Amino acid sequence: MAVVRRKDFRKANSYTGQKLKGSVDISYKIDGVRMLDRDGEQVTRNNKTPPGWDKASTQAAKDKLKKFKDCEVYVGDFIATNAPLSRHDPEEDIIDAEHVYPLDTTIGGHTHGFDSRLTIATITDPSEILINKYLAKALALGYEGLVLRTEDRWYRVKPYYTADVYVTGLF
Repeated sequence: MAVVRRKDFRKANSYTGQKLKGSVDISYKIDGVRMLDRDGEQVTRNNKTPPGWDKASTQAAKDKLKKFKDCEVYVGDFIATNAPLSRHDPEEDIIDAEHVYPLDTTIGGHTHGFDSRLTIATITDPSEILINKYLAKALALGYEGLVLRTEDRWYRVKPYYTADVYVTGLF
């Protein structure tokens, strides 16, 4: 059975120096696990519930994901976040509401921005030089990079680019 990636969330494009016009929200990019609450199920972008989610996360974490629908779960770094979620027998209740970072979402017709803990600034017509200065600061603080949000797009800014790929063969 093929894994179906969900498409009901906002995806970020890679920033490659293109000129950005208008208001741009700049925030830190954290390397956690993207979780979605859709149709009563709490799943990843691959539309699967991680085996350790139910045990590893507190009720408060589950409730926060249920409220905001599209969140990044982050416990300090990717390995610390993904390890308990990948296990069938994780330590219980180690992912709390403070580890759930809401992303842009609409609740009751009102738009909520991304988690304020990640906010850096809102700038009009930022230059590539300025964006790179913010990137250097974010990296020095231990973040994965930046997220730039314009009116209609998200861009991820990282010092190197990665991709998720399917393994189609092995020899």
